[in-house]
Amino acid sequence: DSIAVVAWFPNSPGVAVSEPTFPCWYIINHNIQLAAAVSFQGSVYGVISNERQVVQVYPQCLKPYIAHIPNTFGIPQTHLFFLVESATRLILVLRHFNFENWVEGYRPCEFALFEVDTAEHGRLNPLSSLGDQALFISRDRCLSVSHNNLHSITGNAIYFYSEDLYPIIMYSVSSGTCELISTLSIIHNFKKKIRPSVRPFT
Repeated sequence: DSIAVVAWFPNSPGVAVSEPTFPCWYIINHNIQLAAAVSFQGSVYGVISNERQVVQVYPQCLKPYIAHIPNTFGIPQTHLFFLVESATRLILVLRHFNFENWVEGYRPCEFALFEVDTAEHGRLNPLSSLGDQALFISRDRCLSVSHNNLHSITGNAIYFYSEDLYPIIMYSVSSGTCELISTLSIIHNFKKKIRPSVRPFT
């Protein structure tokens, strides 16, 4: 009776909505293809990666444009975008590769953080710290957790999934370095299970 459900599709354009006052689902946009989306303070915001824009997806408005994402971080084709609500703020996480500033040690990527100003359109405020918050980001879901409430995690850090030998990696926002949290474990040899699964799958 009181909520709206917004559905978007990562691999194809289109955003659909179901509301209490309508008898069925309806399409609010046929052409928009979102790279990320999140519900924040009663609205849904998303990122259109090919246009590098943060937009308000729902409720519909005359000026859905919120801000343009700068293209000054390494190779644009490698950029991934994530939106997460963190301590009453809407944060845009830009994951990128920058081989020009490559340093020794394991560093699969770098991150740029912005607070999205939803009240004053056109503004992305760069962030240099997350405080006590830790972000867990993936293509499916992003979460923000306080180190003060869960002491086993590290604050001012980003935990993310990597498609290589080290599935879960922690990135320190203050130092810009990575820590390996888990390692790949072969659990099946295509004939039988050879060892128990230990790494996180979600």
